[in-house]
Amino acid sequence: MGQVSIGFIVGLTLWLSPDAVVRENVSEVKQNQEIVVKHKTEAVKSLQTTIPFIKNHNLNYSNIMSFLGEYKVAAGWILFVIMTIIVVTAVSNGANLNDGMDGMCAGNSAIIAAALLIFSYISSHIIYAAYFDIMYIPGSQELVVFLSAFIGAMVGFLWYNAFPAQIFMGDTGSLTIGGIVGVCAVIIHKELMLPILCGIFFIESLSVIIQTQWFKLQKRKGKRVRVFRATPIHDTFRKLDSQLDQTSTYILKSWPHRPFHESKITIRFWITTIILAALTIITLKIR
Repeated sequence: MGQVSIGFIVGLTLWLSPDAVVRENVSEVKQNQEIVVKHKTEAVKSLQTTIPFIKNHNLNYSNIMSFLGEYKVAAGWILFVIMTIIVVTAVSNGANLNDGMDGMCAGNSAIIAAALLIFSYISSHIIYAAYFDIMYIPGSQELVVFLSAFIGAMVGFLWYNAFPAQIFMGDTGSLTIGGIVGVCAVIIHKELMLPILCGIFFIESLSVIIQTQWFKLQKRKGKRVRVFRATPIHDTFRKLDSQLDQTSTYILKSWPHRPFHESKITIRFWITTIILAALTIITLKIR
């Protein structure tokens, strides 16, 4: 209820606020076939969002609702608010599930925030926005300041949260962190890049969904079958055979072949997030 309410408030604010505007990017082909990206002179309310890997194309929510004719813009904004709710809820829950080891969520969140900071800076600079063929978003430089403080807070927290942790984040921290990441992505119209950027959060959530739904399905048949050794997925890498439920069978019981130390799992998840963050950033040129 809390996540949906916050997502609804954020989406409604971005819809109704006169300050939440962008200058859309347009491509012009000169006589020498050179493609030049320019931005419209007027800042307007926009339902466009950046799609990764697709050149010279932004998804417009109103186009999805074009079957409603003259009501497509209003329907597009309703779809945008629904999308904001989904993004905030999904990323918030993903961060919460990722918070299961010392330093795990704080480290991953700092890396994700650094990528969002780069996107915010590029979006606030009209020359860089034209170079990368994305929307110019006046005022998004304020997010650079906020995200810098956010990264500083995460790194400062990580100093004491690294293994062995002296302080712990808890649900209050991890849910808030995920909400911040989701809201910042929506503000700069990069929410469709989150499945790549927040890939670790996505996999953590997906592993829990698969585990619980498969177990429930098999239980109706009178069986106790689990897919992974444990979920969220980071727990499967440290679970000992002696810690498994002896009354259940496991489809992937032999994977991994041996448990890893908590620090090794955490650092490898950080490395994965760094790779995903780099991939998300270079999607601006791989189109």
